[in-house]
Amino acid sequence: MTRQCFVNVTIVLMVGAFILFGAAWASAGEKSMLEKAGISVGGFVDTSYSTNLNEPADRQSNGRVYDTEADSFRMNTAHLFMGKEATAESRAGFFVALDFGKNADVSAQDGTNATDQVDFQEAYVNYLLPVGKGLTVTAGIFRTLGGAENINSNENMNFSNSYAFGFGPKTHTGLRLSYDVSSKVGLTLGALNGWDNLDDNNDAKTLEAGVSLDLTDKVSWNHAIYYGSEQDERTSSQRFFYDTVMTYTPSSRFKFVTQVNYGKEQQDGARSSALFDRSEGIFDPDFSDSAFGQNSRALLGHGGEWNALVGYANYTPTEKLGFTLRGERFDDYEGARTGIDQVLYGLTLTSSYQLTPDLMTRLEYRYDISNQNVFGTDAADELSNNQTTIGAQLIYSF
Repeated sequence: MTRQCFVNVTIVLMVGAFILFGAAWASAGEKSMLEKAGISVGGFVDTSYSTNLNEPADRQSNGRVYDTEADSFRMNTAHLFMGKEATAESRAGFFVALDFGKNADVSAQDGTNATDQVDFQEAYVNYLLPVGKGLTVTAGIFRTLGGAENINSNENMNFSNSYAFGFGPKTHTGLRLSYDVSSKVGLTLGALNGWDNLDDNNDAKTLEAGVSLDLTDKVSWNHAIYYGSEQDERTSSQRFFYDTVMTYTPSSRFKFVTQVNYGKEQQDGARSSALFDRSEGIFDPDFSDSAFGQNSRALLGHGGEWNALVGYANYTPTEKLGFTLRGERFDDYEGARTGIDQVLYGLTLTSSYQLTPDLMTRLEYRYDISNQNVFGTDAADELSNNQTTIGAQLIYSF
């Protein structure tokens, strides 16, 4: 009770701070008080509508991260952020990102309230040590190093999220060291409580390592590795995860992105239900709904391996109009992540149009298929090996 009261008071104070700073910014004249202090403030509001052509009886689109509800309008996120970069002139910095809405419950770390539609997506302080070119020390909650997609929908190229995003880490709580070897090479090391959990669920820490490479002005290549114990009160079984993303931008009109990842959970490990404990529908019909909690990370206990391949092709013929084609394959051949031995494929086409500099619209067609019958149908006792969804989205950024 005391902890929740503290969280509520913190949220009220933060929202009040945003309002006060916004008023100061609007009335400060040519250069605002925030700008003078090196503080940036902003955010976005994201709302959508999705329909599933399978017309599932439970009105759920299985295997989705956020857009789980079929035939429903959804207030996804109202996102606010405030931050100050740590620089050689001002070595201390901070960043706070607060999410309101249904996405906040999905992204909320274990150990937080995942039913109040409020979540601190990130909250950290950092300091730039005068070591070489500058060693940045960051402590708190921060986003993961891996992946081509992230929690913030306005930074992604598609409306829905890939399986690789859904079954990879989102945020971490811990300590991170970052160092730019040169303008083209960056290194990161960290010690974390784990994947998507505020407090550590065992006595061991998860280690992270990242390398970012700007090979040319058109090609970047990022790598991330995570290794540690992720199971409740178990330190003997380890999880290994490697993710790499290569981005090729030949011109201002084209961008191509490839993501590859591989994960392994040792035997007696916990199967993650990241995409399925957040909706009524579950892939394996033999699993009962009662086996899964809102933020459960366990499915009957079993280890295994998984891998993913995702490719994106983005084309923006004009400054306002854009198209993104995403193809993906997620191989969970031991059921370590989805809870069932299967291979998932997805093909997604998303069009975007910038109605104003601040307001973006998206329309998306997506087709998913599995080598197992895992998707809902209009019959409550029948499953299909495929599903087709259509989604529309509005995002206002400020």
